[in-house]
Amino acid sequence: MRIIAAVLLLWLTSTFGCLAKSNDGIDGKVPTPVASKAREGSSALARKLIDDLYAVCREGKWYTRCGSGGLLKFTDEQKSKIVGIKEKLGAIGAPAIPDLVEAMNGSYAFDAERKSSRFKDKARSFCTEVLQQIGLPALQYICQGDIPEKNIKNRYLNSFVGSLGDSAVGEIMPLLSSQDANTREWAKVCLRTAYSNASKNQARFVRMLGGSKYTNDVTVDHLLFELKSCPDSEVRAACIPSLLEIAGRAPAPMAQKCLQGVETASQSDYQPEVRQAASEALTRFGSKQR
Repeated sequence: MRIIAAVLLLWLTSTFGCLAKSNDGIDGKVPTPVASKAREGSSALARKLIDDLYAVCREGKWYTRCGSGGLLKFTDEQKSKIVGIKEKLGAIGAPAIPDLVEAMNGSYAFDAERKSSRFKDKARSFCTEVLQQIGLPALQYICQGDIPEKNIKNRYLNSFVGSLGDSAVGEIMPLLSSQDANTREWAKVCLRTAYSNASKNQARFVRMLGGSKYTNDVTVDHLLFELKSCPDSEVRAACIPSLLEIAGRAPAPMAQKCLQGVETASQSDYQPEVRQAASEALTRFGSKQR
């Protein structure tokens, strides 16, 4: 604790009087919200293709499986139709995004028949796959738009965001500071999903978290959890510079939280290389504050 106390004292000395200034979105200020995007350019063709996709799904045959629900199967001809429709939707690109996003919402008017939910679910799943092809522009539309589909219960939308892995972080992070509680919760869910889908890039993922200008307690808690619990030493080691990067620009309580986490790792991580990395990083951090 002597090390952390000395480091924190140096940091406070060098930054006292500057805490009231802007600190890249972590001083409690909500980032300037992006105006809700009007759904301009929403293609009539896209909506027709989505309806066609649902119609083909209605042609599928439902097979009930004992104890595990059921399975919707398609003939080769039906599969070919589905592939063709998905390709056409993907070719439309950005103008199709609003309708694809809306199609993943429960309010989309495929029809009012309750028994058709299995077909609607399949159509929504196919719409998710098209959004994955479009990629980042679709994510930007979702994150920047004030849309009702941005809901923690919308598994299709959350699955799409999570499928982008660590590339989704930059778009999602600003939403952690949203004034809307639902949006903040949605962002937390998506970050967790993105992290789990970035299994091959988890070290890069935690480094990106440290570099985000929208860092808040959610990010810090996640990094501290991974530093303490992740079985991958590379990921734990990557958490160290991220936490110290945050500590260098955060208000005192958050900075102390980060420093304490790294100090604990320097003393108690079960792998010597991680303990050494934490100790050396603390020393470098302290020297920078002089």
